Amino acid sequence: VPPPPPRVSLRTGDAIEIEVACDQNGFLTVFNIGPTGHLDLLYPDAPPLPGDPPNARAGFPVKIDGLVVSEPAGRERVFAVWS
Repeated sequence: VPPPPPRVSLRTGDAIEIEVACDQNGFLTVFNIGPTGHLDLLYPDAPPLPGDPPNARAGFPVKIDGLVVSEPAGRERVFAVWS
């Protein structure tokens, strides 16, 4: 069983930036699941189409900024999936 992931405490209205780094080229999807169970896609803006090149390059972090913590308050989980 893996150890629990790191946690950060935030308040409504806080501005945040998420940075994800990959050690190999591939396709990256970043999303969060809010306290109500709603899934929000944070990256990419749209799913890749067949034949699209990878959207994540090794050694080039993907920065997701302009995010602001909003209601409802509660525990959120951020996930980064690489393939």
